[in-house]
Amino acid sequence: FIREDTFLLSLAILLRFIDGLDINKNRVGDVNEKEARKEVIEKDLEFHFQRLKGEVDRIIYTTPIERGKDEAFRKLFYERVKEEIQKGHRIEKETKEMQESFLLSLSPYPKMENYELLKDHCLYLSVQEGHFDLHSAIDEVKIVHKPGVGNKIEIHYRSNKTKEDLLNKKVVKEYWEKEEKSIAVHLLGYETPKGKEDGYVIKKLSLNRNLLEEWFSLDDNDIVLYTKEGKELRKKDVSEEMAKKERV
Repeated sequence: FIREDTFLLSLAILLRFIDGLDINKNRVGDVNEKEARKEVIEKDLEFHFQRLKGEVDRIIYTTPIERGKDEAFRKLFYERVKEEIQKGHRIEKETKEMQESFLLSLSPYPKMENYELLKDHCLYLSVQEGHFDLHSAIDEVKIVHKPGVGNKIEIHYRSNKTKEDLLNKKVVKEYWEKEEKSIAVHLLGYETPKGKEDGYVIKKLSLNRNLLEEWFSLDDNDIVLYTKEGKELRKKDVSEEMAKKERV
């Protein structure tokens, strides 16, 4: 039963959820396009680095910054940030703490909203090559009704990669994450005695949960990643593999 007063909103959330799951290779094109797309991404990233530099200069020129601190501001908020994004696709915790301390020393506190947006977009662009590898590895995504009673669903990913590649080859990361992950870890997640990581689908399901539950149950939904050979990979398989690595 879908409430009339939330129908349009819940429909929009459902469509957004479905679009978020659609990560197959049709969204990025053939693997032969990778180099061309990589060049476009690199040019776009450099363009946004220049925009970030311009925003840093704007803040310096419009904020009463003590003489001598302007160059330190430029190095900390542009040069250091650019270097860390290029090398590690993330901003180090130490840099964030230094930035916050620096800003607190200024009076008045400068407006940083546009700077943060530009910085986050540079970070987003810096990890897109890994997302190309993720998308190009998935041939098909299906949402099907789970056999049995109720309105539970199953999500099936069919890949053109081997089990070894899906479990062990680290290719994808979000810009806020420290290290790359395998496709299986990214999509399915894992749980071991030493910790857990929710997969992409679980994270998507947790957003606007109350509205998505107007369409289907969010409990006990199976997520299956099929290898090139047609073998099934589930969260338990990833968890077992991660547990083995933790024991080594």
